[in-house]
Formats: sequence, C-alpha cells, structure tokens
Amino acid sequence: PNEISNPFFAAIDNNNRTLWFLDMGKQVFFKFYIDSLMTIPNYFPSTYIPVPPEKFAITQYYPLNNNIFSYSDFSVSPPMISFMNMQGVIKDSILLNDLPANFHHNQNRAFINTFLYQHHPSEDKIVLLHRFCDIMVIINEKGNVLASRQGPDMITQIPDATNRHQISTYDAIEVDENFIYGLYRGTKVFNENFQVNYPTSIHVFNWNGEPVARLILEQPLTEFALDTKNNRLLGFS
Repeated sequence: PNEISNPFFAAIDNNNRTLWFLDMGKQVFFKFYIDSLMTIPNYFPSTYIPVPPEKFAITQYYPLNNNIFSYSDFSVSPPMISFMNMQGVIKDSILLNDLPANFHHNQNRAFINTFLYQHHPSEDKIVLLHRFCDIMVIINEKGNVLASRQGPDMITQIPDATNRHQISTYDAIEVDENFIYGLYRGTKVFNENFQVNYPTSIHVFNWNGEPVARLILEQPLTEFALDTKNNRLLGFS
C-alpha cells in the first residue's frame, strides 16, 4: 500500500493539474493531484483506473479530458490507438491499417511500440513518428492519412527486437497548437564500444506535415519537454 510496485510511465494533464502514473506491478493508473503532491507530506492518491485486463503492456497513453484516455495498442497487427474511460473500459479504437507501406509495424514480439504518437491540442489530428524509420504520418481520429513524409535520412527498416544493429530514429515527441517536435537519433543505439548514441537533434514539423526546422543540439538529450507558457524546450541530458 502507498507504494509504486513497478514504475513505468507518467502522463501529465495540464488542464486538470493531475499526473497519471502507470504502475505495471499493480496494473493500475494512479491519479496524482499536482497541488496535493506539492503540499501534502507522504501524499499518495486513492483514485486509480484499472488497466484493461486483456492488455499486458501499455507503453504510452494520454489523458484527453477528465473522462477519456487514449493509448497505443501494439499487441495486435496492424496496431491500434484505443480509447478507454475512467473505469478502464475500452470505448473505441482507430485501426492503423492504411498507413504508408514503409511505416512497418512488425514487432517480432518486441516490448516497445514501433511508433510514438500525440494528439493535436484542439483539432482532429494525431501525429505518428516511427521509432525505426524517419517517417512522420498525420491522421485524423478515423484513421485517415492527412499527410506523411519521410526524411531526411530515408531510413526504412522492419523493426526486429532481436537485431541490436538496427538504427533508432525518433525517441520522444511533443506538440503544441502549431508544431510537432520529434527528438531524433538517426543512428544505432550503441556504437562499436557499446556506448550509447543519444539523440542530437529535434525535427520540427507543422501540422500540415511540412518540415520547418531541424534543431542541432549542443548536448545530446534523453528526454525533453515543451514549456508553452515560457516558449521554450526543456531538455534532460
């Protein structure tokens, strides 16, 4: 009680000032109120949502409002983005079966999803960034492709969890009303000395799928966050 058994992934709901934390050990999403976290010693939430029992692993999810979550479901082929309510009941799904042919989803039983995704803050648009190909796709919530683009390195791979020599492309994603930001590696995860090649650039697209900038980083990053209030990107190196 009052512990996270197996910490896995967190998602912040800025509008409602809450932090949802997936505990893979207890198979629940805990709802932390940020104000309570900051003011109450030893605070631990009493509110949680059960993970749908038929889903072993959820590796990315987003609170869309105070009643609905979306999450990527890679345990099926082709993959889906599904929507569940606060009781952990799946209400709808987007079947991702009309994506470009080079947007491969063959996982070879990998534990990690082959793509990152995020919702536009106010419009019916979802962006997908591939983890093993430098491909960006924008769809609507019916699964129709609105735009797609590959480049600048033209990397096309079939994901294979057993291949340690595969190139890794997009590592993290952030979005705002105008732009899509993808933290980009574009090389193997490990070099010949088994040292990690961390991402060194951020690709920026508009919501029409057009590239507008490539930010070359002075320091490699493992994660980053978008601070829209202060108009800046925050990086963790």
